[in-house]
Amino acid sequence: MTRFQYSRGDLNVLPGGKDDLENLFTDIEDAAVLVAGDDSGVIQTAAGEFAIFLFKDDNSAIRNFSVSWEGQSTLAPVSSIVHLQIYNITLNIWKTIDSNNQAAADTAFTMSSAGPESGDSINDFFESGNVITCRVFQEVF
Repeated sequence: MTRFQYSRGDLNVLPGGKDDLENLFTDIEDAAVLVAGDDSGVIQTAAGEFAIFLFKDDNSAIRNFSVSWEGQSTLAPVSSIVHLQIYNITLNIWKTIDSNNQAAADTAFTMSSAGPESGDSINDFFESGNVITCRVFQEVF
């Protein structure tokens, strides 16, 4: 895997695993926008589905993690919560590490988490090659 691999999609059901979503980021500009935190953003539409972004990052320089996501939604998180999750490879489950249920529609907000919570091992989140997988999603109705 390269340094990162990102994908996005709109799905009826949240995936239980960490497979890539239907739209891979093949456009260098889209990927660069996400990495740089550029305010122009990348759009994912959904109607009656989950809008999901999936991020796989090589974190080989350090054996810890700090996750941060900045974005906005046309559907206010106060109406439908936006979740930031990390994949636990030991239990094969997604773990919510932050969420937002207060932002207004079309207003930028940030979600973040640093390192594993109490009771979690750092090894629960790193695959071979020190890859961690995170996702951000919102149910759009």
